[in-house]
Amino acid sequence: MGDLSRDFSSKEFFCRCGDCDPLEMPKPSEELVAVLQAMRTAYGEPINITSGVRCPAANKVAGGVEDSAHLTGHAADISVLNSRERFRLVDLALHSNVNRIGIGKTFIHLDLDRSKPDRVMWLYGNK
Repeated sequence: MGDLSRDFSSKEFFCRCGDCDPLEMPKPSEELVAVLQAMRTAYGEPINITSGVRCPAANKVAGGVEDSAHLTGHAADISVLNSRERFRLVDLALHSNVNRIGIGKTFIHLDLDRSKPDRVMWLYGNK
């Protein structure tokens, strides 16, 4: 049980750098949490968030763009173990109105930042 939704806790979204105070960071957007919860319910298995809210330093280390949606709590990266899992999660994201999706080898970036162009999908290098 989580404090943000049935399956997600705020701790899962905390910046992983270890240097910033999670209480001073933005919270994940309610829309993002709702989308992830709907995806989790439909998926029927846990969804592992590998990167949620980031401080500017952690964003730079992660190779994030300067105006990354991670900085404002509008994006999350979720772990994928194989191509079948990747396909299922991308399909769920598309059916959940996620209009910004990044595909990496071991993760999927889901982005709900409405200030950025939507209906886009991109690939990450060897990440």
